[in-house]
Amino acid sequence: MTGSSPTVLPSPDPGNAAEEPEALSAHEKALAQIVPLAAHALSQPANVLQGYCEILAVTDAPEHRDRAVAAIQRASEQIADILGDLRRAAQSMEGVDRFRERHDGRRAKRVPNNDG
Repeated sequence: MTGSSPTVLPSPDPGNAAEEPEALSAHEKALAQIVPLAAHALSQPANVLQGYCEILAVTDAPEHRDRAVAAIQRASEQIADILGDLRRAAQSMEGVDRFRERHDGRRAKRVPNNDG
């Protein structure tokens, strides 16, 4: 093939070559550790949403409807909160550390079960 040659990207600045990959690697490793934590944190409110939607589908009782709507609202707010924390974690190591602190299992109690 005449006239075509592979594109060669410029090499990174040798002064930053040792620093940048290590920092990026640490951030990537930290984000990879967050994935299972985020999945766990999101599963609880997702289950609440699904369960209360099923209740709404089979009941006409106002007390069940009101409780279900309140639980759905709290669970959706919790999901929005977790997603905001994930966005911040994706931006910096500080965000990663904050996500770990906020979602280590303690916050799962925020959405009540059927008893309350």
